Amino acid sequence: MRRDLELVRRILLAIDADDFVPGKDLWIRGASDALVAYHVYLLQREHMIDALEAGASDAKHPWYVPMALMPAGRAWLDAARDDAVWTKFAESDGAKSSTPTIRNLGLALAHLADEARVTVE
Repeated sequence: MRRDLELVRRILLAIDADDFVPGKDLWIRGASDALVAYHVYLLQREHMIDALEAGASDAKHPWYVPMALMPAGRAWLDAARDDAVWTKFAESDGAKSSTPTIRNLGLALAHLADEARVTVE
């Protein structure tokens, strides 16, 4: 499975939502349950969310369910929340690279968010 940063953003937004229920599978429109569980697993490994292993989805990837945002996940989401900043980031070369970690890509995203704030002020 390939990492999908738009799905990462949607998962973090879902965990941050008022109606989020910790320990339950997330349903994200347009994404399979296995793909969501895999991305929850990736976010847990990057210490962006707290998650619990709930079994195996297949031979390669464990099945994780989200519990809460961790500080790194909250910082990433704060930078990604603005649609204009997110669009600029998603179109950048850095976002298309498969090498950097999700957490490190958050640094580039935060930089764009800071630039947007300076432009507005």
